[in-house]
Amino acid sequence: MSVLLAIGFGFSASALAKRIKDPSWRIIGTTTKEEGLADIRAHGFEAIAFDGTAPSPALATAISEATHLLI
Repeated sequence: MSVLLAIGFGFSASALAKRIKDPSWRIIGTTTKEEGLADIRAHGFEAIAFDGTAPSPALATAISEATHLLI
């Protein structure tokens, strides 16, 4: 399975994720806002809060599992 981790799930990451959305892809996006988490999840993707400083354990795991990064 391919895993895309998008650090900062904005316009470009959202557009790419929607194009490659497929059962063979796991798509994870980060955001700094609560409403951003809900928006990412509403599109069927995984969401992780990231304030731009130290990664949470969830983000550290996502980084280690990612096969593709979008920064």
